[in-house]
Amino acid sequence: MSNPDAPLIDERLTSATNTSNLHLDTREGSPTSDADVITAAGWTSKTVEYVIGRNLMALHSEWDRAEHPRMPKPHDIERIAAGLPSMVDIEVIGADGGKTRKSVPRLVAAKIEAEKWFDLERLRLLGKLKTLPAAQAGLVEWATMNGIEGAAAKVRSVLFWWLDHQCPRCNGTKYEVVPGTNRQSNRTCPPAHAGGCNGVGERPLPHGKDGRQIEAHMIECVHRARQKIRKFTSHSHIV
Repeated sequence: MSNPDAPLIDERLTSATNTSNLHLDTREGSPTSDADVITAAGWTSKTVEYVIGRNLMALHSEWDRAEHPRMPKPHDIERIAAGLPSMVDIEVIGADGGKTRKSVPRLVAAKIEAEKWFDLERLRLLGKLKTLPAAQAGLVEWATMNGIEGAAAKVRSVLFWWLDHQCPRCNGTKYEVVPGTNRQSNRTCPPAHAGGCNGVGERPLPHGKDGRQIEAHMIECVHRARQKIRKFTSHSHIV
């Protein structure tokens, strides 16, 4: 019977790949070592889906361990607003994708500017991840073979969404935050074209049907990787 408190497969692999102790103890009944876990992952049959899944698991682990940029606080937004005129013209994207100009109070403009900075910093973090190229390459090849146009850009966007899809406008709360404060309003977060989530709490998955197809394949690959590793470890002393 499995132990419900035992670490998940990806947690074990994350810990193992960051250890300095790779001693392999082959004695029967010996406790599981980090080397055992890495060996299990390495000996598992290398199907394409398994490799993509393992790369995705490694990418997510690296993202979780990375030092993430701090979301600007109300005092940061107020400092930005202090350098702006009382009303600021900004570009607004309508529901039909069209762009218009709109005049908004400087505190609102400062919050929008802070959100843009935060998104840019997260994109920069994504580009620094060492495990990104391998995870991206396998998915791009699969997407191209399945007729998805612009595969490289779409895969990268979906990967970024997969790593962090909390809505930046409401911080996952589903309700708008009062500009310049940490207080939630009773107004539902606005639609995606206005930079929100429409009360869902998550960023919308990018690229429509193609994005859903890429995400579904990612889920399948991670599932297969975990299954194969569990199947191998269930027939050994690695539990």
